[in-house]
Amino acid sequence: MFTTTAGTAAVPLNGRGKLLDRKEEGSKLRGRLRWFSDRFEIGAGVSTSYRQVQITPPALDDLSSLNHFLNVVWLTNGADTLAIPDSVVHNTIEDRSWEVGGGLAWKRTGTILGVEGHFFQALRGQALSGAGPKQVGWDVRAGMERRLLDPISLRAGYVYRWEDRDDYTVQNEFKTHSATVGLGFHPDGVRWSFDAGYAFEWTLADYEDPADPRTSRHDLATRLRWQF
Repeated sequence: MFTTTAGTAAVPLNGRGKLLDRKEEGSKLRGRLRWFSDRFEIGAGVSTSYRQVQITPPALDDLSSLNHFLNVVWLTNGADTLAIPDSVVHNTIEDRSWEVGGGLAWKRTGTILGVEGHFFQALRGQALSGAGPKQVGWDVRAGMERRLLDPISLRAGYVYRWEDRDDYTVQNEFKTHSATVGLGFHPDGVRWSFDAGYAFEWTLADYEDPADPRTSRHDLATRLRWQF
């Protein structure tokens, strides 16, 4: 639906018609390999994804379409100070990404220690504007879980992440630190359990900038699970 003024004391221009055709398709693939021993666990994984969106404008002879409305509105007498959207044009957008990772965990009675690393890349391409942005990066994660009492476990972790949000341009490199703490409550002999976690994350620019851009965020997550 669209409407706009046609001038003082004039009947507004309005209409209802076709905006565009949108077709979306994609695929995902994930694989994981794990190996166990008495106290050690080694794991590796890979994932890929593909997504394509095709935008097709309505036909030129579609008199009810938004594109036709935008073409004729300029010929209307008395229509002034118009604020209207751009016309719809044909475009194809493709997103491709992949990620690989691996980790090692060490287990002992009441204690689990783990470390893992990830590499990732994501690229967007458009028929109108070409390739970009291209995101590349990696991260290293470490964590510990310690069972204090039979039903209570404490957790702590740290993540260092480096990413270039667009490898085709400059001054898009950032480094992120994340610190996490958590609590798990799993009583014996019951069907329910409770988990809670808190994360504090701060991101700094990894390039020279007098403004020294930086951001921070807080996340709190809880889960109550009941097994039937």
